[in-house]
Amino acid sequence: MPKTDFLHPKTILNFNILLGIAGLRFEIWHLMLFISKVRFKHLFFNGSFLIKY
Repeated sequence: MPKTDFLHPKTILNFNILLGIAGLRFEIWHLMLFISKVRFKHLFFNGSFLIKY
């Protein structure tokens, strides 16, 4: 594959979209992990705390 094809705007756009989706998924996973950690702490320190969705 020639370098000119790789540097084509459409290819760059698709690459950016893929990176964006991967980044978003990572952020969501990170956020979920953080929330579950916080919930666990609340549960640990306060026995009456209920996990609500």
